Amino acid sequence: MSELQRAGGFTLPVPSRVGQAAVVEQSRAVGEVYTAMVAARENPRNIDRAVAEMEYSCKQLGLAERAFYSYSRSGEAVTGPSIHLARELARCWGNVHHGLHELRRDDEAHLSEMQAFAWDVEKNLRVAHTFIVPHKSDEIDGIDGPKVLTDLRDIYENNTGNGARRVRQAIFAVLPPWYVERAKELCEQTLAAGRPDVTPEQRAADVINDFAGGGVTQEQLEQKLGKPVAEWSLFDVAQLEVLYRSLRRREITRDKVFPPAEKPVTFEEIGVSPSAPDAQAKEPPSVPPPAPTAGAAASGEEPRSGAEEPPTTGEAEPPTAGEPEPPATGEPEPPAVEEPGSGTEEPPAAGEAKPATAGEAEPPPTGEAEPPTAGEPEPPATGEPEPPAVEELLADRRQLRKLNARFTRAGIAVHTGRGSVARNEQARLAWLAEEMHIQVTSTKQLTAAQATRAIDALREAKADAARSRAATERRIAQLFDGLDTSLSAEDQLRDLSGLLGKTVMGPKDITDEEQKKIVELLVTCEGQVTAWDAEVDAAEARRQQPPGSGHPE
Repeated sequence: MSELQRAGGFTLPVPSRVGQAAVVEQSRAVGEVYTAMVAARENPRNIDRAVAEMEYSCKQLGLAERAFYSYSRSGEAVTGPSIHLARELARCWGNVHHGLHELRRDDEAHLSEMQAFAWDVEKNLRVAHTFIVPHKSDEIDGIDGPKVLTDLRDIYENNTGNGARRVRQAIFAVLPPWYVERAKELCEQTLAAGRPDVTPEQRAADVINDFAGGGVTQEQLEQKLGKPVAEWSLFDVAQLEVLYRSLRRREITRDKVFPPAEKPVTFEEIGVSPSAPDAQAKEPPSVPPPAPTAGAAASGEEPRSGAEEPPTTGEAEPPTAGEPEPPATGEPEPPAVEEPGSGTEEPPAAGEAKPATAGEAEPPPTGEAEPPTAGEPEPPATGEPEPPAVEELLADRRQLRKLNARFTRAGIAVHTGRGSVARNEQARLAWLAEEMHIQVTSTKQLTAAQATRAIDALREAKADAARSRAATERRIAQLFDGLDTSLSAEDQLRDLSGLLGKTVMGPKDITDEEQKKIVELLVTCEGQVTAWDAEVDAAEARRQQPPGSGHPE
């Protein structure tokens, strides 16, 4: 570098030999940056106006339907705010520049070097991401791995698709977190409310028909949500609508969200004939042979292999291995003969087997169970209770984490500090007992079905609370509009800050109880702005008074 060029108040190094076009382009770029910073400082953003504009945009169904994306990872759907919402929030916030540049393209290596950025010109906060995008798609091309892109349009769409995600991250990095969270909540409320001229049942039917056009059945949708159509909530339908739009935009494939059922392997696929014998591959199950008859025992036939021959009548049971053989008496003992109709049984002599009728098994005595066959489990005795049913599966860690997160969002388990774990657990158990009629001593004792029911109930409760809060906000806006003297948005926020004794930048800074108080005061004022001003002044005066001095006259 041999010289310095000064343009627009910035000093930049330049090479010693440059063309005239390069100098002009460099000067123009520096001038644009300087002009943007000066214009942003001379026209700072109005936060109240930015919040009001954001709330108006997020209440539009057209934006809410495109405000979230959905894709599959490890068999589960992942959702979040989309690039469309990020661009709209950057526009409402003001003085934010964002974009995507392709710095270099290498067709031989099949990659592009990209840069995504977002710049808050007023705060001089700039976030940039430089990354490499391979010219490949997710499709598998035979054994060569991912498919290499060669068409210029395919490369362009691949680069912009990967770059849009980085631009979204950069925009959200320069915007205030509370601003983004408020926008997401409003979009969720708008999606849950849906179109006022369409009933929830019709919305569910429309979603089913839309998916049916893409080859997804109603059973697959019910399996995805884990509940039948009759139990779908407005939030469930809205999530399916977001998923359907992601499928249409090709952000996700159908097979990843709804994997097809695995087909059984056929004989033709493995090259085996259906009629081929498989007796050599598998041994037939062993069946205990019938007891030998008296004639077979007398003829001296050997018993079948694998089966133990029971002792015949009048023969002694062979001694067990390791025991001494009883001495022979010279003559066999005569068999014990049972007297017909006696009803009693004479015990066998020492060393002799129990007599049995030829060809038949001796029936068990009255009141006693038949002994089980060798290798079979012993059946329960008569009169004993049946074994207990299989215990339901307990909720896994993922379900419990999701349930605890829902408890926190619902304001049920929000204690912090010493002893907060026990207090939060007591609050959860009390809610389960009162709302779900589930009596447990720990959330770890919940079954998977109970945890799913509780998660759905908390989600519904949050949606109901959001709808109630939105209705109250509309009521407050109507009461302000009904005053005999109109107040600007800045005046309304200033009066609410004075009334509540805290800084109010938007509806999110007002609790539900404070909203009810505001509605009551506005109704009491009966449309007179002077009465409203008097209430605000009285509230400020009460806060300025020292404790115990009483109310002002």
